[in-house]
Amino acid sequence: MVAGVHIPVLDDVDPGAALTAVIEHGAAFIKRPGTTLFDFREFTDALMVPMVHHATNTIERDPVGADPSTSTVNKGMDAIPLHREGSYAPGCPDLLVLYCERPAAAGGETVLCDGAELLRRLDESTRAYVCDLDLYWSWEATPARWQQTFGVTDVAQARVALARVGSLLRPYERLDGDFQGDVLHGRFRTKAVIPSEGGVPSFCNSLMIYAYREKSDYYARDSFRVALADGSPFPADLLAEIRKVAETVSVRVSWEPGNLAVFDNSRFMHGRTGFDDTGRRVLIRMGHLRNR
Repeated sequence: MVAGVHIPVLDDVDPGAALTAVIEHGAAFIKRPGTTLFDFREFTDALMVPMVHHATNTIERDPVGADPSTSTVNKGMDAIPLHREGSYAPGCPDLLVLYCERPAAAGGETVLCDGAELLRRLDESTRAYVCDLDLYWSWEATPARWQQTFGVTDVAQARVALARVGSLLRPYERLDGDFQGDVLHGRFRTKAVIPSEGGVPSFCNSLMIYAYREKSDYYARDSFRVALADGSPFPADLLAEIRKVAETVSVRVSWEPGNLAVFDNSRFMHGRTGFDDTGRRVLIRMGHLRNR
């Protein structure tokens, strides 16, 4: 257990109980023997409108069956730093739900970090700095990427789809994008600290995976970059402090077959520990809350 972080453990696959727990605590574990892939899909369909992640059916993730909204988590066996799913673009998911079919023999734990508790534990000066800090993400999307994301085939259609993305923006977000040839160049403004689904201010972003990051074959393949308003990088000393505090409020999920983890993508960041077992199989679905 981590002091200050309470993630309820539920014994039934009940969407209502899970949502109540997530709104109050930011996350919930479900441990019911015999939970199946069908149960996982039925549960998540009741909770949210599932979305297809742009990395599905690429080097990063594989779809599961005929439904592209169900996929493997990122492939590979390396550790993945804490991050907020899709935080570099509008319309990122409200909820993430993980389902374990087969855990690794050793390692391969999912790491969950409560951004609300992390924010509370930062030094006062650091907390004041990040609380109203804008982050600017910039990236390029090749035709293969934007065609999959928008479900269109040409630049003219993609421009229309890009304009529609404006309806997904939250009050603190802004998107600027245009094509140079057939490559989409985007710039997205968001906050380092955002409100959770329960209204709790949370340090929930992807600075820890993209700022000063190392390259990997299985994540961050595209040229995602993050900077401050003046183009400077996030201060390295503050990032080191944040990483250190994050370690003290992170929970490691030791998987068993059939386990589920559901969490608020605006409060809990997630990552994983490294492992050496090609049989590990954890699936993911994500989406936007129903009746929001």
